[in-house]
Amino acid sequence: MKSILSILFVLISFTACNAETNSQNYDKALAFAQNGNYKMALKLWIPLAKNGNRSAQLNIGNMYFNGQGVMKNYKEASKWYVLSAEQGEITAQRNLGVMYYLGNGVNQDKLQSYKWLHKAAKQGDQQSQNNLDILCKESPWACK
Repeated sequence: MKSILSILFVLISFTACNAETNSQNYDKALAFAQNGNYKMALKLWIPLAKNGNRSAQLNIGNMYFNGQGVMKNYKEASKWYVLSAEQGEITAQRNLGVMYYLGNGVNQDKLQSYKWLHKAAKQGDQQSQNNLDILCKESPWACK
């Protein structure tokens, strides 16, 4: 139980723009979210996310995970994280890894946890590396 508490899981902040997210709507949505107007942010991010914008997908996942502008829904959060993580978004990969570790919105699955944490850790994500250390100490069979 203590190790679960030591897992680093940061979902509160929203991802700032990068090269793929230069659209004005993304920037407007980010400003709305940062000012607490999550419903307007969601309205602007949904079309972007459906068109494959991985940062918008991550942020929508964060909103569902935290219940910001929507009802808290881990299953819905995991859906958006998968879309983002499959495109290489490190934070979404880490979040999915922890969700699988804990069984939040998905069936608890240490192998899936390892898969997603390993992907993020390979890209240099320190939190995922720390989470992998915890996972592999507790469940060495999951860490091939």
